[in-house]
Amino acid sequence: MRPVRVLVTTLLALSGAPESSAFDAAMAEAEQHLRERAYDEAKAAARAARKASADPKIGGPERHAALMLEARIASAQDAHVEAARRYRDAAHAALDDRRGRARALARRRRSLSAAKHKNEAKRVTELLQHDQKLRVYERYPRRSQKKRDEAVRDLNLAERVYRADSDEARVELTRAIRALVRARSGEPEEAIAEAKKLDDARSPRARAVAFQALYYAHDSQGDAEAALDAAIRFNGIEAEAAGEEGSLYVRTRELERACRKLEKESAAGSCARRQLALAKRVFLTDFSRRSQRRGPLSSDELDRTHHEALPWLEACVLDVAREDKERFAGTDLTISWVVGAKGRPEEIAVKPSRYGSDLRRCLDDVVANFRYPRVRSQELSSVAVPYSLD
Repeated sequence: MRPVRVLVTTLLALSGAPESSAFDAAMAEAEQHLRERAYDEAKAAARAARKASADPKIGGPERHAALMLEARIASAQDAHVEAARRYRDAAHAALDDRRGRARALARRRRSLSAAKHKNEAKRVTELLQHDQKLRVYERYPRRSQKKRDEAVRDLNLAERVYRADSDEARVELTRAIRALVRARSGEPEEAIAEAKKLDDARSPRARAVAFQALYYAHDSQGDAEAALDAAIRFNGIEAEAAGEEGSLYVRTRELERACRKLEKESAAGSCARRQLALAKRVFLTDFSRRSQRRGPLSSDELDRTHHEALPWLEACVLDVAREDKERFAGTDLTISWVVGAKGRPEEIAVKPSRYGSDLRRCLDDVVANFRYPRVRSQELSSVAVPYSLD
């Protein structure tokens, strides 16, 4: 493929609800039976909801909700020990839902107190204290040597407490945060050794923090490529957590920094190409969320979007061409679009038009997701990207 030219011109602008899931139905049934004090039926329905949950066994919002309901049913029967067990499981299943976890632990402590299990109730208080310390160390991991050693001791103790509580997700998260503290506080080798052990962690948050730790550790050692790889993987987990709607436009500061550092020494677009190699996609910046400008887009504003986005389009075009080499050999293509006032591509087209159906996924899944700054102007920018396929 010969080098791509981007041609920019200026144009005058012309002026039923889904069915309930099995989980939802079972939860509603359990709530109804609980209101009617039909406790055996309520228990059965709540267990059915837990089994129907789409969450993995380690936890998630549905599993957490089902376990909380099971605990409430036990509490209604004054079965305080059983309620405490279910609240414990609900706290474990809450994962990143801090409020849900805190609520479950508080109710677990109340159930244990009602059952006269004072020592176990004190241990729940200890769990809540360690949760608070974890939040502080994750948010502020950079410390002096003395404070780092103190943090590591705290995290070692927290790991033992969570392990005694059989809370696998918290154990993994504690280890990841310990690696992050070490990475930000002058112990990159120790951080790398610990973070790499969490590659197969079942907790998504623990994996994310471990990759964040790897980014800072490799960055402090001057290994730009390894730092970028870790930043891409960290960004990928953060994007997945954002949900399908927002996942395309998650770009952590770690990814931004890693890309800038790499591209100071490498060709433009090298960061996007590395993202394609590792994540099979590019994490884009949604420039349309920024302040609206009065005039038409400048070439610099267009270039900022294209710098991230065009390598993704080029990769898609090449993938399509490789699938039918005879059809595309020696072909000259142009993909064009108009940047709408809201910063979204409009009037996306392919010339020659006979290749439009072949390249449909590149238009719908790639170009349509580009985002430019919004404009308050009658002049809209047009973009044309020509490709020569050998």
